[in-house]
This record gives sequence, structure tokens and C-alpha cells, in this order.
Amino acid sequence: MTTRTRRLELVRRLIQDGHASTQETLVQGLAAHGESVTQATISRDLRDLGVFKGPEGYALSAPSSSPAAPASADLARAVREFLLDAQVAGNLAVLKTGAGQASALALRLDRCGWPEIVGTVAGDDTIFVASATALSAKRLVDLLSRLMNKENTTP
Repeated sequence: MTTRTRRLELVRRLIQDGHASTQETLVQGLAAHGESVTQATISRDLRDLGVFKGPEGYALSAPSSSPAAPASADLARAVREFLLDAQVAGNLAVLKTGAGQASALALRLDRCGWPEIVGTVAGDDTIFVASATALSAKRLVDLLSRLMNKENTTP
């Protein structure tokens, strides 16, 4: 196993164990396992792993199993947690989130494989989701609105 592969596995494990609220805590966690890295290295590793930062710290994103698959539990949870409003503007869906939450939701949307999504642009609290047509944008807003309002039915 290469040094980089080992380091990425350690970062993944630290995140899964909930020991990743900041990049500094990841640097410290890696140091405890004998890995000396800089914050810049951690930043690249997080990007390469597809990690996003939510209110509880860093978390791994779970890609959908297939483009036609229904929304993953991860995406549904993110929509309920982060999405405040969704509106259609031509062939765009304009999504509003809390401050600092747009990129976490946009990453999940980019990876979900829904045909309505051509791409996303995320700011701090707003996401522009491009769709091929106005009808696709409306379908997307309808899907997200249903997910946003769906209660978690797990016991």
C-alpha cells in the first residue's frame, strides 16, 4: 500500500469515526497514526475523496448506484437537512440553503445521476442547478420539494 493510499484510508476512517470537524483535527488525527501532513495536503485529499463539510464536520459522500436509481438515503437526508426553498427560473432550479450548506448539497446532487441535472454551481447559500429544459427544471424542483417535505419513516 502506497503512502498516499494509506493516508487516504486513514482520512476516510477518521471521518467515518466522527473525528473530523476541521482540517486541523484531521492533521492531528493523522499525526497520531504516524502520518505527518500539511493542511494543503489534507485539503487535496478531501477533494479527491469527494468529502463535503456539513454542520457536524466532514462527511463522506455516497454516490448513487445507478443514474436511474431513486434518491439515495444520503441525498434525501441532505435535502431534508439543508434545502430551505426551491424555485424554477427558466431551465434553472434555484435552491436556497442555510449559510455554508450549498456546496454539501450541490455535491450530492452532482453525484446522484438524475437526468434532470446537467450541472450545479454552488455559492454559500444558493445553488443554481442547470437542466436541459424548463420542464426538466420543474420536474427537479418537484422531486426536491417532495424529498424536502418527506418525513423520515425509519423507526
